[in-house]
Amino acid sequence: VFVINKADREGADRAGFAIRSALELRAHSHGWDIPVQLTVASQDQGVSELVDQFEAHLAFLQSGGLLEQRRRERLDQRIEELVLDELWNAFEARVSNAERDRVLEEVVRHRLTPRQAA
Repeated sequence: VFVINKADREGADRAGFAIRSALELRAHSHGWDIPVQLTVASQDQGVSELVDQFEAHLAFLQSGGLLEQRRRERLDQRIEELVLDELWNAFEARVSNAERDRVLEEVVRHRLTPRQAA
């Protein structure tokens, strides 16, 4: 859901039109048409409609199994980040700063490629 708040200000309608136009050019993913919601939160305009849009999107994700898929992908990404952190920590513990500087200098002088240095 794209939200344009302060929709009572000049240019809000044009911004909404521009976003809608850009969204029409993209490939639709999983059958969800991304809504553009104009709001004036300070005046409670469009807020309940925004909540409805969020609830509709949640229902859409749940009905097609996409919510579970996205949760799984986020957990997989988090595990990968943790593994990379652990590997980096192990690398830093085993390779001195002097050695890293020496290897970096070899890369700078084009004697090693970054892949070879790694």
